[in-house]
Amino acid sequence: MPDDGALIRELELLATLSQSQIRAALDSVPARAELVAFALDEDVELRREADLARDVDDEETACHLEQEAAAWRATATALRRAGRRTAPDAGRRSA
Repeated sequence: MPDDGALIRELELLATLSQSQIRAALDSVPARAELVAFALDEDVELRREADLARDVDDEETACHLEQEAAAWRATATALRRAGRRTAPDAGRRSA
C-alpha cells in the first residue's frame, strides 16, 4: 500500500484502533472493510449517546461523545481512502 507510514500515523493519532487492527487494515481488504463498518457503527452509537446526554442537560458528556464520534468518522474516512489507493486501477480511466 502506498505511503503506509502516513496512514499508520494518522490512525495512531486518532487513537481509535489498536496496533493489531491497524496492521490488519493494511494487510487485508476484508479486515479493512470490517473496520470501516465498525467505525461507522461506533460513530452512530456515540452520536446517539451524545443526544441522550443533551436530553438530560449534560453538555460536557455530550461534547466528549461527539469528539469520540468524530474520531471514529475520521477513522472510517482514512480507511476508505486507503482502500481507494490500493484498488486495482485506482484513479485510471479507460480510453
